[in-house]
Amino acid sequence: MDITKFTTYDEKKVPASFSKRLAWFLALWGMGTLAIILVASFLHLLIPHG
Repeated sequence: MDITKFTTYDEKKVPASFSKRLAWFLALWGMGTLAIILVASFLHLLIPHG
């Protein structure tokens, strides 16, 4: 599998303005951070404390 399949993109789908790109980045970063916090909280509940 070529590495270029992962690095190429369709220019029509990429937001042109900087503010939209920044909003997408912040949304993805926030969702990733939230997912990590939720998984850590779930593991914290599962692991017995003694």
